[in-house]
Amino acid sequence: MRWVTVVVLSTLGATARSDAPSIRLAAAPERGSVVLLLGAPPAALVQETLAIALPPGQTTLALSWAGTKLAGDSIRLGLADPSVHVAGPRFPAAHPQQAEWTLNAAQGGPTEVTFEYLMGGLTWEPEYSLLLSDQGAGLLSGFAVVRNDTGEDFRGAQIDLGLPNRLTADLEQGRVLRAPYLPEARVACRLVHVFEGAASPDTSIRVELANTTEAGLGVVPLPAGKMRLFEDRGGDRLLMGEVRLPATPVDAETEFTLGTARELSVERRVLRVADVDVKQDVHGRMALWNREEEVAFLVESRKNEDVLLRIVETLDGEWKMLSNSHEFEPEDAARIEFIAPIPAHSEVTVKYKVRRLNLMP
Repeated sequence: MRWVTVVVLSTLGATARSDAPSIRLAAAPERGSVVLLLGAPPAALVQETLAIALPPGQTTLALSWAGTKLAGDSIRLGLADPSVHVAGPRFPAAHPQQAEWTLNAAQGGPTEVTFEYLMGGLTWEPEYSLLLSDQGAGLLSGFAVVRNDTGEDFRGAQIDLGLPNRLTADLEQGRVLRAPYLPEARVACRLVHVFEGAASPDTSIRVELANTTEAGLGVVPLPAGKMRLFEDRGGDRLLMGEVRLPATPVDAETEFTLGTARELSVERRVLRVADVDVKQDVHGRMALWNREEEVAFLVESRKNEDVLLRIVETLDGEWKMLSNSHEFEPEDAARIEFIAPIPAHSEVTVKYKVRRLNLMP
């Protein structure tokens, strides 16, 4: 265990009997507030305030962290009384896990000492729960899972996770604390099915979530963590699966894959390919041409509910859309997305015809 003691070597002045300094022992300081600033592992920043009755003269303050994961070279000491002179820290060779400071106070009296240090073994990870209540909405809540494997007890600690409100809890050595830190809120999200033939022949189930004020969030970044997804089935919570939410900054959107849609099949067929507007070189060989392609996606749904399907297609180079059965939007410079509502137990065909421009050998 880490412990704190104060050894007071107070020079009271020469007397008629002896001019040697008088040596007294003072009680250990009373522990005040403790703030745990938890960031990325492996170390957390601890700010600890101690109340101390400082006598006039010279005082040696010793801090030992034997049996803990405190980083000795990170220790900083501060005093509320600016008139007290501080020298140190020193690290005695006889005590490899101890630091000492010499304090000189002209008047003495009660004051506060603040220690700041890095502590290993103190980590946290968020856990999220998302209940998909209906199309385009859900209930999101977050829990902080804090683990104390430092070798030290922190009682009445204020736990700062970089969020607007701090948690206050007793965090003894070996304890795992699970506390709510993100109140349940109604957020905008969307469950979609995605077919991207260039990447996989299967249709994936994905959840789109935006960390914005318009979506009901947008106050703090969402750290990466485990998320459990539930579906509302007539008031009952049905577990759909467990995924890992990527780190999502404020005003950013994220998307994560829940699994494979086994009840939704998509088959891509090329219906027609023709080269047009062909230009030849002096030797009669094709030098420049356009190519028309007609593609169809045959969608079969055996689901009991309507779903939204995104079909992602890759179109390299220059192109012009000639016709399309469903609306589409560009995803980036080389890919487009068709958005198709698929009714339950139905067959739907998504078609498009495109002209690829200025092809060369």
